[in-house]
Amino acid sequence: MHMRFSLGLAAAVFLAITQSFALEPWQDDLKSYPGAVTMTVPQGYRAVAAPNAGSAATGGVAGPTKVAVVGFVEAGGRRFYLSEEERDRWIDTGAAPVWIAAEGGEQLPALPRLLKRGPGEDPDSGEEVMIEAYEETVAILPESRWPAAEAKAEKFFPAALLAVGEDAAGNSTADFQLFLQGDAYTGGYPFAEPSFRELTSGKAGARVRLYSRPEPVNFRLLVAGESTVLPLLQPGLVFLAGFSEGGLVRLSIGGDAWSEAAPVSTLGAPVFRRDEKLVFGFLATEVKGPGIPLRVLPDRIGGADYTKYDLISQMGAPFDEYSPAETQNSWTLHIERDLTTTLLAPLWDGRGAPGMLELEGLGLDTAPPGPDPENFTEEEYAAFRRNVSVKTDPAIFGEGWRSILDGKLGEIPAPQRVPETEGGEF
Repeated sequence: MHMRFSLGLAAAVFLAITQSFALEPWQDDLKSYPGAVTMTVPQGYRAVAAPNAGSAATGGVAGPTKVAVVGFVEAGGRRFYLSEEERDRWIDTGAAPVWIAAEGGEQLPALPRLLKRGPGEDPDSGEEVMIEAYEETVAILPESRWPAAEAKAEKFFPAALLAVGEDAAGNSTADFQLFLQGDAYTGGYPFAEPSFRELTSGKAGARVRLYSRPEPVNFRLLVAGESTVLPLLQPGLVFLAGFSEGGLVRLSIGGDAWSEAAPVSTLGAPVFRRDEKLVFGFLATEVKGPGIPLRVLPDRIGGADYTKYDLISQMGAPFDEYSPAETQNSWTLHIERDLTTTLLAPLWDGRGAPGMLELEGLGLDTAPPGPDPENFTEEEYAAFRRNVSVKTDPAIFGEGWRSILDGKLGEIPAPQRVPETEGGEF
């Protein structure tokens, strides 16, 4: 969720995807966006067979229209865009993609405010690189209501749970305080990454870092009726809150939700009990205090990047150098707005740990105080960053509990399984 790839690694991933196809001339010159970007074309566009000025038109779309694009090739002083649909078709079938020639009439989303440009260290290579730091402000709804249909989160912020209660209508309430996301995902903005030709010729360009500010800082979650997620909402925990169109759609804690730029509560190596389903117990880090015990009966059990149940069932003692005991502090819990839960085991497909680009002297303004006088201070949140997971004591949860540090987890019950995958489906 918060992983950062070096540009060299991004190029390697791109080549791995395309290696089964015949290499086309444009592949070395494609400048990709970090995610799909919605492009508006008031006058419409021509569809062409190749990204060059002499390419024959294969059709066109009348304007005004919008299209999701994932990158472009510059040729002859013009841009030829690759749509998300054509990219996916090319990857799936190997058929040559059709390109968009907008003739200069395209409108891309505006970039966020540039804060500073300066040197910094690449977390992957350790080399000094040029960094451009940008800042966005994200509108957050003051209230979100659960349950609701599951949705994909677009923006993420650390969210400290301040208080729980009940309103006059009998809804459970949870009041949160949001913090700055110091390394936000840049997808949706037209930040063009260097082409492979630029990378190999030493023209990598600047690394982009995005600071994301929530507005307002405080918001409330209303939960109707009884739910097994309510005992998981404990004041003092810090969740990674995922939002879509300003509304809260997911709360996450644990190792795969944590990042250096936006730390959240982590979970100590689990204890478990086998009833009809697997029940887990964790000691979760909190802003102030020794930790909060959480009893979790997950609806689904999967893996962080991929799901293989023979590997998950073998998690536990004895450990070896390839799967040390400390790895068990990296389980992750997702709470969805349809009031279901997914527990993810630390199965990774080789991606790097979360990185962080530091720029000294950015001059970032302190977030304005929210209306709740019980908000945590920036100093308290900074101190929380140093909290580390500790071993979960089975005795906290009573009889019949066993630590994963003392033995294997064992078979995952069928009702809690999801389809197995080769790569990160969750």
